[in-house]
Amino acid sequence: MIGRPSSKIVTFETFLYT
Repeated sequence: MIGRPSSKIVTFETFLYT
């Protein structure tokens, strides 16, 4: 899972940037 923790919801961010 490649995502950037720019928001509070890291899981949601990673899910989108996957």
